[in-house]
Amino acid sequence: MSTGKKLINTVDTCVADMLSGITLALPGLSLHTSKRVILVNRWANRGDSVGLISGGGSGHEPFCAGYVGGGMLTAAVAGSVFASPPSSSVLHAIRKVGQGTTAGTLVIIANYTGDILNFGLAVEWAKNEGLKVESMVVGEDCALLSQDGTTNSSTGRRGMCGLLFVYKITGAMSEEGKLLREIKATAIEVNNSMATIGVSLSACSLPGSGPLFQVAADEMELGLGVHGEAGKQKLKLNRLNAKYNGPLLTKLPCGRPVHSVIMLAYTHKNTSTPSEGGPADFTPPAIEAPPTTKKKSSNLTQPVSAAETVRLMLEALVSALGLVSGDKVAVLINNLGATSQLEQWIIAKEVHKQFGSIGVSVVRMYPGLLMTSLDMAGVQVSVLKLRGHEEDWLGYLDATTEAPAWPGGPLSVPSLETSSDSQAEADTLSLADSRIQERGPAISQGGSAVLTQCLKAIALALIESEQRLNELDSGCGDGDCGTTLRLFAEGVLSRLDSLCVSHPATLFLQLAAVSESVMGGTSGAIYSLLLTTASSSLEGLEEIEAEIWGKAWRCGIQGIMRYSTARLGDRTMLDALIPACAEFEVRTKANTTQVLAAVDAAAKAARNGCDKTKDMQARAGRASYVSSSHWTNVDAGAYAVAVWLEALSGVLTRTLTPAGKK
Repeated sequence: MSTGKKLINTVDTCVADMLSGITLALPGLSLHTSKRVILVNRWANRGDSVGLISGGGSGHEPFCAGYVGGGMLTAAVAGSVFASPPSSSVLHAIRKVGQGTTAGTLVIIANYTGDILNFGLAVEWAKNEGLKVESMVVGEDCALLSQDGTTNSSTGRRGMCGLLFVYKITGAMSEEGKLLREIKATAIEVNNSMATIGVSLSACSLPGSGPLFQVAADEMELGLGVHGEAGKQKLKLNRLNAKYNGPLLTKLPCGRPVHSVIMLAYTHKNTSTPSEGGPADFTPPAIEAPPTTKKKSSNLTQPVSAAETVRLMLEALVSALGLVSGDKVAVLINNLGATSQLEQWIIAKEVHKQFGSIGVSVVRMYPGLLMTSLDMAGVQVSVLKLRGHEEDWLGYLDATTEAPAWPGGPLSVPSLETSSDSQAEADTLSLADSRIQERGPAISQGGSAVLTQCLKAIALALIESEQRLNELDSGCGDGDCGTTLRLFAEGVLSRLDSLCVSHPATLFLQLAAVSESVMGGTSGAIYSLLLTTASSSLEGLEEIEAEIWGKAWRCGIQGIMRYSTARLGDRTMLDALIPACAEFEVRTKANTTQVLAAVDAAAKAARNGCDKTKDMQARAGRASYVSSSHWTNVDAGAYAVAVWLEALSGVLTRTLTPAGKK
């Protein structure tokens, strides 16, 4: 999200400094400083290859200079931040590129009023000078299309990241020696075959100033332009943050256009200031999040559902392009700049998955920072329909290019083995739990029932404690202790009916597998070690008595300490786990029939040990790297041990206490 902080020298020189940095890092490019034009070094001897020029305002890097290089643009013209370059700079680029080719030059213009006027004027001046030059305008934004597929404005559709499809295909055609008229005709056809829509979670800003507009902390805007031009709809995040398991997109009948199945409705007037000459605002229907019983995350900002966000975008894209089941598409996923790579790749996964669910094949996908907007968090999805052009256009998309920012490469092309290998891995993963065979002594049917109740109670207690555990972990860790243990608890609950509760040694291994796979990280490894080594101590025994539980517990702790430097007093979960184990061992040795009292004493020892961590210095784990000023409360790991031991004690008290003594 926007912070307003920028690493620049001065506002006035930031564009010049940026362009200079590009050419210093990429000496295969040259900079004409006074005109802010970047060209490929071999622009002067292109021979019979058509030259390609584009550009626009700065602040969208790597656009447009990042797409200069063999196989894409010949030159890029940069304006000030979010401002069109002057026509004199564009004319300079046309002249220079025109000197190096007899085949002519195509000027590719993004559909914004300033760009069209300044680039168009330069093209007319160049023609008056006798230069062979043509131009075409790219506008593929579908956010503001009306129900009949047209815009509500004479301005037309905004030019978005779909420009890259035009650059790549025309650039490859130029390398092949295609004629100017052929390249222009294809560029127009590509423009007519693509659509783009985006979603923004935060505003963009200019160097030296604050955000250009406002997106509320609990909102996202669908269809917002890269300069803050009005979008289609503002949505509350709390309508999107629930885990969504419903249908993603309506399944398309083969050969039937999607707009006959899905149509976004006019439901909400956008209050954003529209762009100059921009179309009227309209919005899709409100989304009803499915019911959920999951506790809210302790994070102040609720996560936006990637699945629901992608569904909204794809409905608009599929409708705009008239996609049918069986169509093949290429997709650009444009990270607007302030969105994490983690989110970007989740969006890529959702786009691929949801297109597949309606029978549309994503045959090429190009995620990345492609055409950004300063400080803006969000993504754009641009779709190129390949119907009737699959072989030619895919060939051009797959062709090599020197342009440094093009996201494609050899790994973008699917191999024949991809599907079968992925399925084989999925099959292997699904069989992981089934490889754990029954081992160790069995317990009675009644004991198995009690053990099942214990597991359920512990899981529910951990889920209930998620927020508190995250709060405790936020000062000294990464704030996810509660979340990871909640994942473990949910994993246990989802497998409760299939767990081998009759054989504790087997059960511990199954729980270790759940911990390792769903928790991950340090916590997952620690709990998995605890359970795995505890299981080993039970093998070869004929029966399990009270003392045996204590020995298994002790072996589990030793397993942790074998691979961890943490010891008692280091402000970790061991500060609750070790005293609790010691108390349990003492009690069961003294009286093997008093298991309930031993567990109750162990739970109290765990709570006492947890409380002591408040005054301890962290000497192990991530907390050991943090200033002691952050140690203002008890350790989260120790607190978790107290939680699940108290839950265990509670279940045993309810189930084992004679009726008359309850």
